[in-house]
Amino acid sequence: MWKTIQKYKYLKAKENTPCFYVYIIECDDGSYYTGFTSNLMQRITDHKMNNGSKYTQEKGFKRLVYFEIHSNESYAKEREKQIKEAGRIYKKMLVNQFNQNLLLLKE
Repeated sequence: MWKTIQKYKYLKAKENTPCFYVYIIECDDGSYYTGFTSNLMQRITDHKMNNGSKYTQEKGFKRLVYFEIHSNESYAKEREKQIKEAGRIYKKMLVNQFNQNLLLLKE
């Protein structure tokens, strides 16, 4: 009974916790696109199907290479702006760090 109550509380809390994503896509030409969304899976699907941003429609979608999760929409939008303004070198650093963290999780 206690586990059922805890599971319900967890699911209710998760349902009411907003999630916003800042993500980086590698395009077919090697460039990076940075975006913001509240539904990462749907947005990536849009990019893959050539229904995403104008940039990825022109440059092509290769793969998702980075993402962050935020509970605050305005912070996520500000973070997207920071990453875009920081430029390619910073994006490459984020992608490399993200990949290293994924490798550590596999060990």
